[in-house]
Amino acid sequence: MDALAAAGAARTSRLSAINLHHFHGAAARVPPRATAFGVRQPHFMAEILASWRPAAGQDADGAAAHRRWADTTAELSPHALPGGYPNLM
Repeated sequence: MDALAAAGAARTSRLSAINLHHFHGAAARVPPRATAFGVRQPHFMAEILASWRPAAGQDADGAAAHRRWADTTAELSPHALPGGYPNLM
């Protein structure tokens, strides 16, 4: 929770967000080999979205600051499960 709160407080744009998706219920009861998606245990997925409106005359460095913010959310990595969601990549 501390890493999520710190990442949210450090956003470089009010358009950026961290969305949490709760994976549970029937989807978590399907056997892993029954579908193409193998992680079937209850968990939360953090979706990191760096979004901004380019300012007039903004160069690549301006966009890079927002991308760096998304990269700094790596503090969540030790809590991550293996794999990922292809639809969000």
